[in-house]
Amino acid sequence: MSHRSIPAAILLAAALLAGCSEKSPNDPNGGNGNGVEKDEAYWTGVGWDRYEIGEYQGAVNVCDIALDMDSTYAPALSCRGWSNLEMGWSGLALREFEEGIGYDSTLVECWVGGAFMAHTQGINFAGNARPHFEKTVLYGERALDLAGDGWIFAYNEDVSSGSLRVLLARVYYALAEYDKAHDIVDLLDPNNTLNPSEPGYLQALLVAVESLGGAGK
Repeated sequence: MSHRSIPAAILLAAALLAGCSEKSPNDPNGGNGNGVEKDEAYWTGVGWDRYEIGEYQGAVNVCDIALDMDSTYAPALSCRGWSNLEMGWSGLALREFEEGIGYDSTLVECWVGGAFMAHTQGINFAGNARPHFEKTVLYGERALDLAGDGWIFAYNEDVSSGSLRVLLARVYYALAEYDKAHDIVDLLDPNNTLNPSEPGYLQALLVAVESLGGAGK
């Protein structure tokens, strides 16, 4: 039934009884009954819910609502970035992560996503891989500085400080920074038998780096 069908006197009486100038302390929308303010944080939360069940385009669409409310809201840019990452839009995802970093440089998930997507860009454009790999290192090291050991992405447990270190080990090797790649192998696989003085060390290091996948979970 619409409000227009209710006599004005009844509406006035109801307003007086409820105290029309007051909002319920549990209802930031001022009486819509659900107690939830549908702001940019709300819609970003809905976006992450859709991300977690694999509805990546739906997540992007919902985050657009959040960004229409606040175009600088970094968590919504992060959600968009991770959703586009899952759909294979690496260049777009990288731009969204970088934009999110610009608005909130403490948001670890944007640095991590940026590192993974910079690496993907390096793979996709192998003829100009080095600057992308250098960006991977820059973003990855910054993420580890912020997150420390034991960090796990709240919306995807396969993404962690460990998996980021695996990525960095591969990139360090590709950049011929073998000592740094070896350091990560030692950290994630302390029982390795690598010896830099032995013949065939670089090949053995490559095998060790490529074998880190499980250790980075």
